[in-house]
Amino acid sequence: MEQTKIYQTMMNLLSRHTRPDEKLVRALHPLVRQRAYEAKDIFISKGEIPNRIAYICEGAAVAYEYGDDNRRLVWVWKEEELMMHTPSVLKPHKSDLDIIFTANSQVMEISVKELYQFQRENPEFTPYLGHFLQAEFTKLTDHICWLKTTFGKERIYDFKQNYRLHNMLLPDEQKAQYLNISLRWYQANK
Repeated sequence: MEQTKIYQTMMNLLSRHTRPDEKLVRALHPLVRQRAYEAKDIFISKGEIPNRIAYICEGAAVAYEYGDDNRRLVWVWKEEELMMHTPSVLKPHKSDLDIIFTANSQVMEISVKELYQFQRENPEFTPYLGHFLQAEFTKLTDHICWLKTTFGKERIYDFKQNYRLHNMLLPDEQKAQYLNISLRWYQANK
């Protein structure tokens, strides 16, 4: 089979768990679509039932939750990360978030419905899906621990190092929200 960019990226992504059988990747390949988004395009709208997962090849995205007539930055994704509304992947329901691209982005995406159908037809895919969901939960848990166990200056430094594109594109207020510090403190210490 021709080693397309999508095929190779899928092989690399699945290999984060364990190297997959090429037959499995060939079977999954037709379900994955490459798509381009522009900055400010909405991937998932609040109130929508999320129906796809994306792997960010290039670009970045953020998630906002709403309350008290304002929006709050609660999650960020960067290149080489899997982007999903995890609760809806587990059980379809309306999103409580907007997921928006912050930069022009290239992604590979797959329908959640097609992914679960593929898993039913190919049970050997189950450990890979479990690995991706576990990775999302680990990222969330690590983020919470990071917020609780680090000082603000360290979080600012970490964010600048790990999310360089977001650091350039997002306003200070949103970065401060994500880092769980006041805007004034953020601006005094950035």
